[in-house]
Amino acid sequence: MSSLLLGLLTLLLLQPMVLFAWQDYKDYKLYELKIEGAEEQNLVRKWSKENPLWDFHEPKRNESLLNVMIPPEEAKRFLETLRNYHLEYKVLIEDLAPLVHAQRAENLRKKLLIQWPHIDVLSAFYTHSEINDYLDSLPERFPKRVQVKQFGWSYERRPLKVLTITNGDGRRNKPVILIDGTVHAREWISPSMALYIIQQLLDNYGDNQELLQDYDWVIMPVVNADGYEYTHADSRYWRKSRRSTSNPDCIGTDINRNFGYEWGHDEGSSSDPCEPIYRGERPFDQPESQVLRDVMLHYKGRLNFYLSLHSYGNYFLLPWGYTRYYICGQLTVSSYLSGPAHPRGCSVRAKMKFSLGLLVLFLGTTLVAAEQDYEGYRIYEVIPSTADQAHLLHKLSLQGYDFISETRLLGHPSRVIVSPGQLEHFQQLVEGEKMTHTLVNSNLGASIAEEFAQRQMQRLLAPITGKGRLSTERYYTHEEIINYIDDLAKRFPRRVFVKTVGWSYEQRVLKTITITNGDGKANKKVIFMDGGFHAREWISPAAVLYVIDQLVEQFEENAHLLKDYDWVILPLVNADGYEHTQTGTLARMWRKTRQPYTSAGQTCYGADPNRNFDFHWNEEGASSNPCADTYAGPKAFSEPETITVRDLMHSLTDRGIMYLTIHSYGNYLLYPWGWTSDLPENWEDLDAVARTGAEAIENATGTVYTYGSSTNVLYIAAGASDDYGYYAGFNVSITMELPGAGSIGFNPPVTRIDEFVTETWIGIRAMAEKVIEMY
Repeated sequence: MSSLLLGLLTLLLLQPMVLFAWQDYKDYKLYELKIEGAEEQNLVRKWSKENPLWDFHEPKRNESLLNVMIPPEEAKRFLETLRNYHLEYKVLIEDLAPLVHAQRAENLRKKLLIQWPHIDVLSAFYTHSEINDYLDSLPERFPKRVQVKQFGWSYERRPLKVLTITNGDGRRNKPVILIDGTVHAREWISPSMALYIIQQLLDNYGDNQELLQDYDWVIMPVVNADGYEYTHADSRYWRKSRRSTSNPDCIGTDINRNFGYEWGHDEGSSSDPCEPIYRGERPFDQPESQVLRDVMLHYKGRLNFYLSLHSYGNYFLLPWGYTRYYICGQLTVSSYLSGPAHPRGCSVRAKMKFSLGLLVLFLGTTLVAAEQDYEGYRIYEVIPSTADQAHLLHKLSLQGYDFISETRLLGHPSRVIVSPGQLEHFQQLVEGEKMTHTLVNSNLGASIAEEFAQRQMQRLLAPITGKGRLSTERYYTHEEIINYIDDLAKRFPRRVFVKTVGWSYEQRVLKTITITNGDGKANKKVIFMDGGFHAREWISPAAVLYVIDQLVEQFEENAHLLKDYDWVILPLVNADGYEHTQTGTLARMWRKTRQPYTSAGQTCYGADPNRNFDFHWNEEGASSNPCADTYAGPKAFSEPETITVRDLMHSLTDRGIMYLTIHSYGNYLLYPWGWTSDLPENWEDLDAVARTGAEAIENATGTVYTYGSSTNVLYIAAGASDDYGYYAGFNVSITMELPGAGSIGFNPPVTRIDEFVTETWIGIRAMAEKVIEMY
C-alpha cells in the first residue's frame, strides 16, 4: 500500500485525533508593517532577534513592506511596541486558523483525485513519504534514465533520497546540475517545484531532451524531512530541523545556517536555540546538512550548477551570503567547497559556468484558500438586548443578510453570514447600536473546504454498500438514502413499505417509507414526518434516518409507538437542493430547490420550499425576489417537492394526527402559527407535546430547547409546511430545529452525528408517546 493511501486510511481511522492534534494557529494574526529607512530596518532586525515568537518573514534590504506572524499571547505587546515607535501597520489576516485548516483539507481533497502512483504537483502538496514513494516508482517507469539513491538519514530516521536523471545514452561522468528543496520545512512550494522539474525532464522528455544531452540532473526534493513532515502533521509554519538542542524547551536548527563555510557570523544567524535562524552548536551538526554536504562532495568534480529552491520573495540570489561583496569568475557548487573568489573587480566570462546559490520562488501563496465564493465570508453571533435591536436584526434578514439562525427572544443569540461587501456596513451597525456581537468564523470558505475534503476522503476509503444498517458516522446522498429504505422494505416485508410519491424538478425520485408493526390492521392513525426541506441542513435527513432505524431495526424497544399508529416518513423533501450542496464547496450553503426562475433578465435558482405552501402564501416573512433565500415561488405550490408533501398530507387527512418536520438549527420546538402571532384553538395541546419533547431532551442530555409558536419564538414566516399541515387537518404540527454545531452551524462534524441524532430521537419518542396518550 502506498504512503498516500496508508496516510489517508490512518487519517480516517484516527480522524478525531488527527483533525485536532496539530497546531491550528487559532487567533494568530498576520500583519504588514511599513518600513521606511535604514533606522526602521535595523529596528525590525533587532526585534526579530529579541522576540523569537514574532515570526518576521526574513526582512530584506530596502524592503518597504514586511510581513510578520504574531501569536495571540504576543499581540498586545507587539501592538504596543509598534505604537511606541509609530510604525504603520495593517492586519492582513485576522485569524490564520481557518486558512491552515483549509489548506490541509483542500490538499487532501485534491490528492484523492489523482490515481497513484501519479501525482499532481500543480494541485496538491505531498508529504516526504509520498515523495519518496513517487521517486521509488520512477526507475520502473524509466529504467534507462532514472536512478534513486539514498545518501543518508534524517535525525528522526527518515531516508534522504536523491534522484539522478539522464538521457539514457550511457555516457559517464557528465557535468551535473544539482537541485535541492525543502531546506526550510514550511516552504511547501519548494519540493513541489523540485517535483515539477522532475516531471518536465521525464514525462516531457521530448520537449527538454537538450537539457540532458550533456548534463545529468541530480535532484533532492526534501532536505529537511523531519521538519517538513512536522509541518504536515503538527505545526504548519515550522521552519527548522527537529533535533533537540542545548535548550530543552527549543527544538531544531536552521539547516541553511549550519554549513561549514563562514559559519558562526552573528549577522544573519543566531546562537540562541530558540530563534528561527539558530545555526547549531557547530557546523554540520545536523544530519540533514551532512547529507547535503556529502551529495555535493560526491559530485564535486562534475558539479557546475547548484540550485536551491526556497520561498518566498521573487528573488534570484548569488553568493555571498555572509558579506556584501560579489563573487565573479567560474563558480563551483558551494562556497565552502571552493573558497571565496576575488571579492571585487569582477568581469564575467563569455562562456562562464556558474551556480545560483539560492533560487527563491514564490509561485502563489503557500496557503491554499477555499474557492472564491465564500472566501472571506464571516459568521457573527449577535445577541439583541432590546426590542429595537431585535427588530433591526430582523430587518437585516430582509435586506440580503443570510441569518442561519434567528430569534426574536432578547438575550438569545442569532447567527448571520456577512460577506466581504457587507462587512463595513454590518460592523458600523452593530457597533453603533452597541449590540453584543462575536466573530465565530473568520473564513466560511475555509471551513467549507475542510468539511468537503474530510467527506471525500471518508467516501473513498469507506464506500457505502447500500445494504444493511446505516452508521451514524457520515452524511448520506439522496441515492444512498433511497437505496437504504428500499433495502429495509426487502428485509422487513411485513412491517416496511416503500412507495414512490413524486419526483423532484430534476427528476429525482421522492419516496416515503411506511413503518408498521406488521399486524395487518388497516387505517391506523398516522404520524407523518419529513426531513431535508432546506438543502444545507444535512443533519435533518440524518436525524430522520435514525428515527427509521429505531422504529425498524430496534422494533422491540419501540413497539408501543407502532401499536395503534403507523409512521409515514419522507426522509428527503428537497432532493435536488440537497444533492446540489454535495457537489462542491461553492454549493454547500445552498438552501432552496433548484427550479430556475428569471426576473429582470437574471436567472436565479429555486424557491424556499418552506415558504411555498398555499396557506397565507407570500405574506410576511417570505420574499417575491427569485434571488432571495426566502423566495416564495411565483405561485403557491410551484415546486414539485412541495406538491408532493401537500398531496401526502391530504391523503392522510382522515388518519393524520401528528406532522413533524425536522430542520436545523436553533434548539427549537415550534408549532403554528407562523403567519401570525395568534394561537390555534388547541394551542395548549400543541404546547404540551412540544414541552414534553423539550423536557425529555433536557433531562437526558442537558440540552435546552425553547418551545412555543413559531411567530412568538422566532419571526413571522408565512407559507410554511407546519402551518399547512395543521390547516390540512393534523391535530399536532411541529417543526423541530436541531442544535447547531461545527464551524458553520449547519455542519455538525461526522464525529458528532450520533450524539445529535440520538438526542433528537429522545425528544421525538417522548412527543410521540404524548400524542399517543392524548389522541
